[in-house]
Parts: sequence; structure tokens; C-alpha cells
Amino acid sequence: MAPIKKIAIITEFIYNIGGIEKSILELIKGLEKRNIKFDIYCGLYDQSKTFPEFKNYKINTFLTKKLPAAIHSLYLRYKFNKLKLISYDGYIFYGFHSIAAAKNNQPNVLWSMNPLAYLYLGDNAKINNSILKSISKIYVTILKHIDQKNIQGINQLLSLGRSEEHTSELQS
Repeated sequence: MAPIKKIAIITEFIYNIGGIEKSILELIKGLEKRNIKFDIYCGLYDQSKTFPEFKNYKINTFLTKKLPAAIHSLYLRYKFNKLKLISYDGYIFYGFHSIAAAKNNQPNVLWSMNPLAYLYLGDNAKINNSILKSISKIYVTILKHIDQKNIQGINQLLSLGRSEEHTSELQS
């Protein structure tokens, strides 16, 4: 296997001080230690709402503000579906919106904490309005279908929480 020289990190968001953001920062540290270049492609990025370390990196982004929830999810899936990157030795995905780019960006890995539970655990019992419940059911069915199709483009699925260890695995 040829040495890895450049990686694309593709994430649905860098918008919080949370697990995905922390994992991406750990990955970046590991890549920098190994002199592996990287670029970050992000669906939603707001520098003011996340770790200040991200200010040190160029983040290619689709959005800087959230859209209404239903539109937001479909818009990001559409934008990621159109993303065709070149000149990378591999692609690392975070988040389910971003996997729409998997089929066009190979070889790849999805590092995930968990699937979108609302898509796979049934109806949202907390919605009392029958019209909203019906609309929600249709919307979730559409997203579930999209995600099940997009996940087929993923080459490998790894659990988050061990980014430094996984970074070492990239070189072996």
C-alpha cells in the first residue's frame, strides 16, 4: 500500500463544542504528527459556536447558519451528493448527511458515534398532532431511504472515540 499523503475530512457539521468536533481535532493532531495533509469539507460551520482551534484551519463549508430542520437535512444531503473531490488518497466521513458524498469519494471510512436514532427507532411518539405525525412519518421514511442508499457507498465503518488509534491504522 502506498503511503497516505492527503486526506479529505468530510463532516456534516462543525457547529458545537461536542463529540464530532473533538474527534476531528484529535484526527487533525494525528494527521499533523504523521505529516499527512488534509482539507476539511463541512456542511454547517460556525466558528463562534465551536472549539477555537478550528480557526487555525481552512474549512470549506456549505452553510454558516442552520436552515429549518427539514430543509436543512435535505439541502445538506443534496450538496454532499454533488461533492466530487479529487487528489486525495482517502476520505473520512463524520455524520449521516455527509455520507451522500461517499459514492463519489473513494476509498473512505465513516467514523460514527451512532446512527440517526429517529430514523431507525420508529415513530416519534411525542408528536400529538395527527397531521404533524403523518408529515413526520413521510419525512422520516424519505430520509431513511436516502440514508440506506448512501451508506452503501461507505467502504468501512468505525466507531468514534479512538481517533488517534485509527489514525495509526491509516498508515499500516
